[in-house]
Formats: sequence, C-alpha cells, structure tokens
Amino acid sequence: MTPELTNVESAILFEDYLYCVPGGYNSLYKINLLDWSIESVCDIFFKGEARPANIFLIQESIWCVSMSSLEIFQYDICLGKTYYYEVKEIIGKTIERENLCAICYKDILWIVPKTFPEKLYGFSLSEKIFQERMILQREVLPDRIRTYCYEDGCLSMVPQHTKTLLRYYFDWDRMTQVELNSPDYLFCIVQFHNLYFFTLENSKDIICWKEDTSYVEKFAGIMSNRKNYIRAIVLQDVILLSDGKRLDIFDGVRIRPFLSKDIASYNAEGSLFMTYVPYNKCYLLIPKTAKMLLEIDENLAVITEHTLRFPREELFRKGICMNEEDTSLERYLLDISKMETGDKKNDACRQESCGSRILQLMMKE
Repeated sequence: MTPELTNVESAILFEDYLYCVPGGYNSLYKINLLDWSIESVCDIFFKGEARPANIFLIQESIWCVSMSSLEIFQYDICLGKTYYYEVKEIIGKTIERENLCAICYKDILWIVPKTFPEKLYGFSLSEKIFQERMILQREVLPDRIRTYCYEDGCLSMVPQHTKTLLRYYFDWDRMTQVELNSPDYLFCIVQFHNLYFFTLENSKDIICWKEDTSYVEKFAGIMSNRKNYIRAIVLQDVILLSDGKRLDIFDGVRIRPFLSKDIASYNAEGSLFMTYVPYNKCYLLIPKTAKMLLEIDENLAVITEHTLRFPREELFRKGICMNEEDTSLERYLLDISKMETGDKKNDACRQESCGSRILQLMMKE
C-alpha cells in the first residue's frame, strides 16, 4: 500500500505510543514505536469542519482542539472514554471560525483566533468551563496572523505581509506590538529566551532580534529553487529550517545543510516538519508533507527513517464526520451560494471541495 502524505501538525508521546491526528481527518491514531504499527484509537466527531490539529497530553488524557470551531475533544487513555466541550453563544449553534492555535497554560486550554477582533477563549481543565477575553482591536492589526511561537506565558505572533511582532501575555491579558527593522516581511518565528529568530517572506536569509532593542542581525541562507524557509523548529540549541523540499540547520553562527547525504530518499519526498517529540534520548521529527518520520540522535545525526503507512481506505472513510442536516442537498446549495466571491477560479475550487465531501459520503454508504 502506498504511504499517505500524513500532514501531522501535532503529536504527543505516551509510554511507547505516539498519538496524532492526520490533518483533515477526524480520527485519533497511535503509532507503536516498538514495531511502528499504526492503530486507529477513536473517531473525533467535531461538528464544524474536519480540522483537529493541536493535541495535548494532560493528566493521562489526550486533548484535541478544532482549528475551525470552538470545540474541544478529550480522550481518557485509561478509561478509553471520549468527552466533548463546546462554546455556544447561541443555544444549539456551533460557532465556526478559523483558529491560529491552542495553548495550554496554568490549567487553562486557550483557543487563539487567527484574525482580530475576536474573542480569546480559555477552557478550565479542572472546572470544565469556558472563559473569554477580547485581546486586540481591529485598527491595531494590519492583517491576519501568519505564524506564532509560545514560551512561558507569552504568545508571540506575526501578522502576514508585515514586519510586526505581536506579543500577548496571558497573566496580564496584555498585548504589545513591535515594528522590526527587517529587510523583508516576516514569515516564521522561533524564540530562544530573549532572542527571536525570523524567516523572511521573499528571502532564504533569517534575522535575529534581541528583545527590547532595535538591533537586527541577518544570517545568509542556502539558496535553492525555493524562495524562503516556510518552517522553523527549535531543537536543543539549534534551529531546523525547511523550505518545503530540503532541510537546513542554523547553529547560531551559520546556516548549513542538515546531513542531506544521510536522508537522500527523504529529501526526494519533501522535508516539511511541524514539530518533534523526545524519545529514548533521541528525537522524532514529525512530518507534515513528508511520508516518513525521521529519528535523530542527541548529536542531530540521522539514525533511521520510519515510513508512516496510514490505511488509505480508512483515512478516506474518516475524512469527514457530519450529521444528516449538514449533508443535505439544500445545505450543499446554500453553502455554494455563500462561497461565491466573484473570483471564478477560487469559487470553482471551493465548489469542487464541497463536491468532494459529498462524494466521500456517497462512497461511505
């Protein structure tokens, strides 16, 4: 069976199992790290669009947050039971919106919006209730948020097509804004204590900014047929950089290739990683567009590659979970009419997407 593009954005480790949700699929999977077998744990029945992403391990439960609604899923590993929690401003109505991320801080699971003005919702893990905050006014934010990083109660965000850094402090419910002296628009962001590193929108260079200063230092990237680095991950005291095809490493002094001779087959498949988990004194790099998981040692040397073979038929069957009302012809036609924007190309793509969803449901019967 041909392995699938897994599109895993978040994963957690429990004992010898790696739990994850393949992007676009309402199903929780676990990967046995002893024999690399993959097993479906349970379906995730979010009422909104099928976009579970950020997952957390908290008190022997797996928590999963939808990226397109205000819904939270809990799976108790010991009991094998599932629970659902949802914000409902109108009784019986599911709120759909695009979320940037979920952050767990001081027993509260925060759901962060991707555009403003919007409410920041926090879910108390102990009391099982939601709270809300208004964190930014529209005139302050030039565009939607492109990327973020988080450390010690501070969420740092970069709006797209800007040189702006926004920082939100959960303890004080306060937002600060900094305009950086960058040679190009900011793209990705990672943080080393009081140092921030940014990839750029139209360049393979990266820049470094020290908190509370105006100084920006630039480091030259490795040129390729890709215009910029689209993902950055902090690993130990280095930064892994991916342009979607190759993987480079920044050691604080320069950017160099990341052992490409050891992962030639992997480079052929693409090398966009979303995150990593530590395991047995090693690191498992979790793929987004690659077909395999990469295991590296403490010296960042490649140990081996593990091909991830999610069952094609099962993923296709579980690619959408909707109720009868959501899949009616009337609802479909209504959705189509709402999606028309005047841009024929984009409207056609959106209509094709809706059609694909209905085709999946027909084949499921």
